[in-house]
Amino acid sequence: MEGKTLKRKWAQISIMLFCLGVGIDLLSSLFTSREQQEFGLFVSAVQYTAGGMILMGLLFWPLMARCPHCGKRCRIPTWVYRKEYCARCGHVLPFDDGPLHEEELPLNRRGRVQLGRGWARLTLALFAVGFVCGAGGILTLILLVPRPQSADEFWALYETIQSIRDAGLYMFVTGCALLAAAVSVSRHLLRCPCCGEGAASPLQRRGQTRWCRGCGAALSFAGELEYESSV
Repeated sequence: MEGKTLKRKWAQISIMLFCLGVGIDLLSSLFTSREQQEFGLFVSAVQYTAGGMILMGLLFWPLMARCPHCGKRCRIPTWVYRKEYCARCGHVLPFDDGPLHEEELPLNRRGRVQLGRGWARLTLALFAVGFVCGAGGILTLILLVPRPQSADEFWALYETIQSIRDAGLYMFVTGCALLAAAVSVSRHLLRCPCCGEGAASPLQRRGQTRWCRGCGAALSFAGELEYESSV
């Protein structure tokens, strides 16, 4: 893979698919409940199409782009060229719309940044609990809410239905809040202080190094910095 350049057009296609999917989904949500009843099949097809486009937008770039030095899949696409480093090997990612030979410092001359391992553990804990709460809330709403077959049965189970729905919604909202907190901790407390673009991974094992994608600095946790092992 050495010498291969990444295609900017694949990044742009990925961004367009994601944005179009989000836009179509938002437009379909403007249909009133009456219109959805009249054009139910059409609205459902549009929403499924929008969901497929969003998923394709998220997956297309990682599937099409790999670091030519180590083979790691690229994650975040950009519309225009900017200098980026591979998080695993630390080399500059070559794009077909960028310089032919981008200068880069040797790995052992890069800046070294040590972050707190405690923040990584907190991020993982928040993510795990948030995922469990969110998934539990969704499963509660899908599987545990009674489905009465008549009006009399509905009113007889009304309080039970409301209680289960409230519990499911509270669990789901709590899960979303915890996931948002995990993202916030990761973005602010594990971020590279040199450039503010790259971030250490909370999944980094002891002794592993992650290279900042913005400035190429070596990101590790306090007392664990080793250049021999990288993610």
